[in-house]
Amino acid sequence: MIKLDNESMSEDYWYSQETCYPDIGVPGPCFQIYFQKNTDIPLRSIALATVSHRQYFQTTEYQILSIGKPDDKYFANISKDWYTSCLDVNLRVTYFYDRPRVSYHAYKTIGVSLFTPPHRINRNDTVTIQWKVVNGCTGCLIWTPQQLIFNSQNFNQIQNLTFYRRTDSLPITLNPIFIGGGFDLVSPGLNAITFEAS
Repeated sequence: MIKLDNESMSEDYWYSQETCYPDIGVPGPCFQIYFQKNTDIPLRSIALATVSHRQYFQTTEYQILSIGKPDDKYFANISKDWYTSCLDVNLRVTYFYDRPRVSYHAYKTIGVSLFTPPHRINRNDTVTIQWKVVNGCTGCLIWTPQQLIFNSQNFNQIQNLTFYRRTDSLPITLNPIFIGGGFDLVSPGLNAITFEAS
């Protein structure tokens, strides 16, 4: 864009170097824009438009509603503790496995990732996930690692969680324990892992 330096003008005028040839009207710069003098407040722009297969220069007028810092009234209804009360349905765990079964004295590896990145709260976007047995035998399954850590950089990278069934049992359900990343209010039950009877 090129600025036309003309002190006699009451507006600042910028235009593109490229020339366009409309079907209606005379050739001119493909894009032109006018600002209030010595400001970055746009007043109107002129650009090539196509209507009913015919090209012409169309003028768009701008109406400035506000300049500067947004009024606090627009944020008054947002809770100050939004990051601890916000229930984001996209914050959930994704598990990758073929069949939810671990045979007696066997290992089962499950891939784990997050559906979306964790929230950044106080400049920290890390969520730590641990698991606990909420239904079934508490000592029948062991798993490694004991926790997985995700952030906005690795949220969609699959991390492996390996289970070992050391005792025969009925079905076992594990719920995640979330720490950080806005996951604290996410329902553990909706992100549970249930293994069939061995």
